Amino acid sequence: MRKLTRNTLAAAAVTTMALGLTAAPAHAATFTVTGGTSITGNASEPLVATVPRTGAFATCDTGTATGTAQNGSGLSGTGIGALNTVAFSDSTTEDGRCPASTGAVGTLTANNTPWGFNVSSESGGVAQGTLTGVKATAVFSDGCNIVATGPGGGGGTINGTYTNSSSELRVLPGGAGSNLVIQSAVGCNVNDAKAGDALELDGAFTITPGLTITQD
Repeated sequence: MRKLTRNTLAAAAVTTMALGLTAAPAHAATFTVTGGTSITGNASEPLVATVPRTGAFATCDTGTATGTAQNGSGLSGTGIGALNTVAFSDSTTEDGRCPASTGAVGTLTANNTPWGFNVSSESGGVAQGTLTGVKATAVFSDGCNIVATGPGGGGGTINGTYTNSSSELRVLPGGAGSNLVIQSAVGCNVNDAKAGDALELDGAFTITPGLTITQD
């Protein structure tokens, strides 16, 4: 009887410990942000929008943005920053439209702003995160009109980073978590783009005033 009791008590103790470990709450990362709450951005690298399936792309070498940033400590990574306005153009064309690999030129418009910047981690002065709520349209001179959103027409997500030393907010093409897709492609050659194609963005903005984002 004593042996059975000891075994039963031992099993109960192990079970209790396991339950305690399972129930322990996970501590989400928090962040400290300094530098300013009203921000502007200017393109430090051209924005390139690419359809990976076909390799078709459009390039805008000029970009501007305005937005806001949270400042303080112990901040959740969600909504640390926001881009309220984003505009693209190109200095190599007479009317400022962005040239495409198809030979057409087009106007790229950011929709569904503000786009949120969310931070998941920071290491070595580089914050990893995502831009969310992303929607955009592109109207090209050859009659191709593209609407890009997230799946199902909602706001899309693209991966991004912010580097403290350079004050650079960069959007990254592809990768896990990015889900920007072409919702509609009216008047477009299917060898260039069609509805359902993934769309990747690659580019960077220098943010003023420069922010410093560190993980607590």
